[in-house]
Amino acid sequence: MVYTKLKPVPFGEFFPFSGPLNALYTWIFHLFGIPNFDPPPSGNVAEPLRLNGVLYGTYICYDSIFSWVARQMVRGGAQVLVNVSNDGWYQGWGVTQHFQMGRLRAIETRRWVLRSVNKGILGVIDDLGRPVSTLDSGEGVLHARYRVLGGETVYVKLGDLPALLGALALLGLAWRMQRRPLELSGARVDLH
Repeated sequence: MVYTKLKPVPFGEFFPFSGPLNALYTWIFHLFGIPNFDPPPSGNVAEPLRLNGVLYGTYICYDSIFSWVARQMVRGGAQVLVNVSNDGWYQGWGVTQHFQMGRLRAIETRRWVLRSVNKGILGVIDDLGRPVSTLDSGEGVLHARYRVLGGETVYVKLGDLPALLGALALLGLAWRMQRRPLELSGARVDLH
């Protein structure tokens, strides 16, 4: 089985609107002496990989910032999430932020997350988003135990829908409150 990244990095692994802007990109590449870029096709299915009877939801680098990738893996049966990443091009807060995305995926899916990186923060994150073991340099070997879990959280089942419905309800309430006349100390004040 081959896994293809679902969300390539813009301007690193694909160029937005490359069809209609192909002439512009070609001109820019030629101007700077860069060969034309032929990006690999992106994947369209997030399917767990089976190893020794365990289903691993593997996703590569940038895919980790999109919650729907991990959700799709868990909906497909993934019992553990694995993020393989190249954090060597980040420095400072970018490395930490990328690690924090792994923590968020663990909380959303209630799965352990195993992160393997060339540089940056390598680690094991439990299903509550707590780092269990880490190596801050990303260089070395980390031996850690993790739990294989099943089931689906509300977030895995429904995604962002509850939050979106809540936001719409709040907007509706705000609109309704704005349309109502304001009453202060028994005096009626119309704001229209």
